[in-house]
Amino acid sequence: MRFTLHLNDSCQRLSLRPGARITCAGGTLWITLESRQASRPSPDLVLTPGQCHRVTEAADYFLTGTRKDVATACEIDLSREQRPDGRPLLALRRALQGRGDPLRRLLRA
Repeated sequence: MRFTLHLNDSCQRLSLRPGARITCAGGTLWITLESRQASRPSPDLVLTPGQCHRVTEAADYFLTGTRKDVATACEIDLSREQRPDGRPLLALRRALQGRGDPLRRLLRA
């Protein structure tokens, strides 16, 4: 399951699990990772079009563009996202689709 986000002057918080992938589709994408482990630092990543980041730990990801005058777009691919026991989450995400705001509902599940 894939979603495209357009981040025009906004910051989007996504709760992602290992296996998800974030790909920059336009502009320059700034990602701040807030680890759920208190002892871990919160690294920042910068992606340019075509570059991607594969999620390796469950965390909150804050996505924003680096310039207000340039539209930033990114793709979020959840097709390989894993549950804590290592099994795929895709079936659960598909089951929830269509209830309320699907993007917010699915990415915070």
